[in-house]
Amino acid sequence: MKSIIISMLLIVCVSSSYAQKEANWWYFGINSGLNFNNLQTVTSSAGLATPDMPTPVKGPLNTGEGSFTISDSEGNLLMSGDGVTIYNPLNAVMANGTGMLGGSSSTQSGIILPVPESNSLYYAVSVMNNEGAAGITYSIVDMSLNGGNGAVTSTKNVQILAGPTDENITATRKRNSPNFWLIHRRLSLSDTAGCVIHVWEVTPTGIENHKIYTFAVQPPGSVFFNAFSGYLKTSSDGTKFISAVPGGKPRASILSGLFNPQTGVPSDVRVRNPSTLHWDWYNFDFSPSGKNVFITGSNYSPTNSRTPLQQITWNDLRNTTKEATYIPADTVYVSSLQLAADGRLYGVRVNHKDMVVVMNPEEDYASADVRFFPNYLINDAAFGLPNFMSAFFVADVQGQSFACMGNEATYTVEITMSGTPAENAVKLIWDFGDGSPTIEQPVALGTTIYKQSHVFSAVGTYTIVVTPYKADNTPLKALNYSVRILDCSIMTNRMVRTRLLNSVLQQ
Repeated sequence: MKSIIISMLLIVCVSSSYAQKEANWWYFGINSGLNFNNLQTVTSSAGLATPDMPTPVKGPLNTGEGSFTISDSEGNLLMSGDGVTIYNPLNAVMANGTGMLGGSSSTQSGIILPVPESNSLYYAVSVMNNEGAAGITYSIVDMSLNGGNGAVTSTKNVQILAGPTDENITATRKRNSPNFWLIHRRLSLSDTAGCVIHVWEVTPTGIENHKIYTFAVQPPGSVFFNAFSGYLKTSSDGTKFISAVPGGKPRASILSGLFNPQTGVPSDVRVRNPSTLHWDWYNFDFSPSGKNVFITGSNYSPTNSRTPLQQITWNDLRNTTKEATYIPADTVYVSSLQLAADGRLYGVRVNHKDMVVVMNPEEDYASADVRFFPNYLINDAAFGLPNFMSAFFVADVQGQSFACMGNEATYTVEITMSGTPAENAVKLIWDFGDGSPTIEQPVALGTTIYKQSHVFSAVGTYTIVVTPYKADNTPLKALNYSVRILDCSIMTNRMVRTRLLNSVLQQ
């Protein structure tokens, strides 16, 4: 019988100095927060025991909308802020941390980005609310000062875009580079420039190389009037972006586009409202792979007119007229959503301590596991959840889940790397979980695809573990993948030759 070669794609984002713990502290709302370093099992309103839930904590922020936090690669809190004030790891006001030119009522009041090639410097970006003149500014935070509690340096409130601006900001990594892209959306009444995308490169010397891209889009039958609020986010791999456009009918819509993380160029911007029943969109997020989009609105009142949590695939949003589907279809509403490093989507309800968790955001709406946790938080949430650079999160694992005993199967890992050379992965260690020796595979800068072939000799379920290592032999986040090994032998008449061929699986 001819060998069956099963090609499995395991997507791993190896992220320079990031161990996927930079987003382990969330501060938001009315002194509310979550700690993803300390996990617990909690029972949902439906009686489902839910493991690995973050611990609710009190935070220093008192903000109606935007907030941001960042931790180090081990999950230790570094700072938090609301666009106006920055707080240190002790939750006290950071030295020189007042007087930022953002707005705490801005949808996304700011974001924190590491200064490339630095171990202690960070850009704290602030976004003004209500189209204020201050626009978008940044300050530099040095975490090596004040005994590791940090301080805002004399580089403070550097304006990179004068107002009026919209209330959004996001960032993603530049592909194969230590730098990042900072992205802002500005809507306009102009028929020829209805959507303007601003892109900056975040470098060791500043936030610079400002580029402006205009797109002639407007919602059907209307214009983007007074629509300066609403989130802007990119997918985990940085190739897609979405922006929520609030307002009444017919201008309320979802704006989407493509983004090239290598060049920083946005393209193919489209706009439409994915619901004839609901509008006033405010927040949303991608599933880890970018396949699905979950959206909600600012109409949070617990009445029949509220905007419920809804789901639509990226493909349907972009290429069809299909409408988003309620997730779930009755009582749960969400005012803000955020993807966490554990691959779940967490949602909060403004002026409540409740939390909603989408356990499996890669699944279609019919299989969605959405759990409700009333009175989970210590203090009330508000409209916003903390703003993080999208590439802190790992893309979803994809691939076939079985192979045949005694036959060679090929496994592929795709790696995205950026950051300083000392922090990049230099090797992969493959452990196939069957007692066979581990395999060490070197990683070369610029090479993204790595393959290993393996033959499992016994039926069973095995966990393949691929661990990236830095040059100092420090492991980065490992990828676990479960594969089931089957006995695929076929009894045949000795006069008949059988060739087992599956055109879908054989590559």
